[in-house]
Amino acid sequence: MAKDYGFSARHLNSLLSGQGIQYNLSGTWFLRQQYADKGYTHSKTFTRSDGGTNSHTYWTQTGRPFIYETLKARGIYPLLERQNIEQDSEVAYIESNA
Repeated sequence: MAKDYGFSARHLNSLLSGQGIQYNLSGTWFLRQQYADKGYTHSKTFTRSDGGTNSHTYWTQTGRPFIYETLKARGIYPLLERQNIEQDSEVAYIESNA
């Protein structure tokens, strides 16, 4: 998801944390209670070669539009959409000065 916006995972996690959507506990990101039961994420636990475990959280098809709308409200758009907005602005500028 972060790549869609041209962000690193750390930056996206920081943005979402700043919005009160998630928090970090011992290196793992968790959704805040009001979002936890909405089906926005799915977690998988993996066993490492040393016998320990790691957990990874994935945004679901339900969570992706939630993140999109949350970031859009702050004026943050995915790269593809940003390019379209910039192109539309350039065309409007050229047409208004023709």
